[in-house]
Amino acid sequence: MKNLIAFSVMLTIVSCGQKNDSVVDASFKIPVIQQPTTTDTIEYSHPDQIAGVYPIFAGKSKFCDTLELTKGGWRDTTYGEDYIHPYIAWETDSFKFDGFELFPDYNTTVANIPYFESKGYYCYPMYIVNQTPSVKIFTGKDDHVYAIQEALDSNQVWRPIEARGYEFCGNGSWDLKIQPGEFAVVLIHKYKGNYKTKLRVRLAVNLNTYVSAPFEGTIDYKQFYLKYRDWE
Repeated sequence: MKNLIAFSVMLTIVSCGQKNDSVVDASFKIPVIQQPTTTDTIEYSHPDQIAGVYPIFAGKSKFCDTLELTKGGWRDTTYGEDYIHPYIAWETDSFKFDGFELFPDYNTTVANIPYFESKGYYCYPMYIVNQTPSVKIFTGKDDHVYAIQEALDSNQVWRPIEARGYEFCGNGSWDLKIQPGEFAVVLIHKYKGNYKTKLRVRLAVNLNTYVSAPFEGTIDYKQFYLKYRDWE
């Protein structure tokens, strides 16, 4: 396990350490995550079917060499002025939802501990990067974003292994400016199973859909299926 870090779902923020103060004209490189320790119980998720998920928004940061996940998250006030009302983003052509690049870091393992839970689950970070000269808008709801994982089955067909989690409230949506030379961080479930295959992440930002490059990962083959009438 390359890296292990624990923190609360509701209290997650990104802060960085850099060798240089300026990131102008810099290219994004996956940062090294600093690793606080935890005594909490952490487990791999092991669903036996397609599971509803809520990928956690862990904050945003300028390009950097090292990354520390501490407290704050989607309620972080250090970049509070970069939040805009969704209606404003819809009504103007000054804000663009396209142009992001996805960088999943499956080799890094972090531990996400839900706020009201006694144990956590393993994740890996995915970086949503703005390497353009323009401001981009990233979207989410409460503490999560809209993303699922897909995997290659035994017939080499891409199929979803996750579904969008159920939402019972229409409030809580937000839009956040990602400045040039910045990235957002999302925490994606890391599964344990006996089926090694290619994975990829599908992310929705407004009406745009982003799909990451494939990478090697491990799942349970049952995650390709949905139990009949399981919702009852």
